[in-house]
Amino acid sequence: MSNNGKAAEPRIRKDFNEPPSQVISGFAKMRMSKRLTAGAMGITTQTLLRLCRKYNIQFVPQSEMVEQCKGKGKGWPKGLKGKNGMTKEAWIKRKDKLCQQAEKK
Repeated sequence: MSNNGKAAEPRIRKDFNEPPSQVISGFAKMRMSKRLTAGAMGITTQTLLRLCRKYNIQFVPQSEMVEQCKGKGKGWPKGLKGKNGMTKEAWIKRKDKLCQQAEKK
């Protein structure tokens, strides 16, 4: 991926045979996410955001995106460990235990 946003514009024009503004607005009109758009164009999301500001392009909210671009579920995935190495269930048990101990004091 290109980290230099200025160098990305000529490359996008060459790869897609269209101006970057038309390429980006095409993805936005298809209700794609910014992350998917940046990946398809071979640029970083930061570069895409800069180009969106430059060309005044708005993407739809996540609730209106195509199904493939919507987030799956909310919050901490069940059974997976967080940054502290504990599962969500273990963290809740620990929190409840600490709260009970605090109430006794």
